[in-house]
Amino acid sequence: MRLESDKYKYWTQNEEKTLEEMVITNKYSFKQIGNILNRTAQSCGDHSRILGFNNKYIRRLYFYDNEFWSIPNPINSYWAGMSSADSNVHNHKNRFTYRMEIKKSDQKHIEELKKNIKYTGPIGKSARIIKFKNKEIHIESVKICINGCKKWLTELSNIWNITPNKTKRLSGPNLSNNYLKFCWLMGYIDCDGYIRFNRKFSTLVIGFTSSSLKILEYTKLLIDDNFSNCYLIKKNKNINKLKNANAYVYSVNGLKACVIFDYLHQFPIYRLSRKWEQPHVLEYVNQQKQKYPHFFKTLTIPEKWKNFDLDKFNAQNSLENSENNSKISLVPESSMLK
Repeated sequence: MRLESDKYKYWTQNEEKTLEEMVITNKYSFKQIGNILNRTAQSCGDHSRILGFNNKYIRRLYFYDNEFWSIPNPINSYWAGMSSADSNVHNHKNRFTYRMEIKKSDQKHIEELKKNIKYTGPIGKSARIIKFKNKEIHIESVKICINGCKKWLTELSNIWNITPNKTKRLSGPNLSNNYLKFCWLMGYIDCDGYIRFNRKFSTLVIGFTSSSLKILEYTKLLIDDNFSNCYLIKKNKNINKLKNANAYVYSVNGLKACVIFDYLHQFPIYRLSRKWEQPHVLEYVNQQKQKYPHFFKTLTIPEKWKNFDLDKFNAQNSLENSENNSKISLVPESSMLK
């Protein structure tokens, strides 16, 4: 047994209690704990392992809002819609990663995501070449990549049904509020959907293409349940499988597409202007609205989401969580050694 000396002091019960409290939070490195206990990082690490405590602290260069996906709201519902289509989440050897990658032309959009999740890191860039019909197509994109986000992946899976390897098994979010479902739908349209004015037939088309049948069934059910008034119900289409690809397609067109577009266009949420502000589309929808006004719906924003402010919402929820859960301070009470 090692004897106590000027260079080595036995651990007291008070010190061990402080060590346990700080290690189990996974918020402090052994160096930070050592500074508080006036011990070396190696000593804290060795004694922690002797006591059977495993420190899963992750040293970060960049930070983000760890609670962003916890409670559904209009903002994270929209980004969940985009994440359902264009994000990549995976867990390789307990390395939890979230990555969102979109076209370089939509960089302002991903800057809004960075601001919402309070990410302090840079926006990455990438370029690749794909071959299509004997032609080389250069694609440039921008991305946000966050590592060590175990809580994010848990909530993305439980609430939003966004899981690793989601390409063929993606499903819709577990939401009960229709307003939030449509916020999600707008985000999904901005990535995996399209809004197109067919000049040949002078009609509007809103469509979706996906390798997952479940997500299109969810989308179709959401649309049919909310836009099946009068003869519009006769315009419902089935989900079809593409002949030359392992994917499915679902679309609505004509007056029903106009009604859906006009309703979603009223939402005070993000949107890609290249899809939602097309002059020909806006002109055609206004013409149909004047011709058939009784089919169009006016958006009623739930009282809870009127004048919605994400920062105030997060501050209120963090305050509620701090009241319900006891939080450990930087220097726990038991570390106030005498």
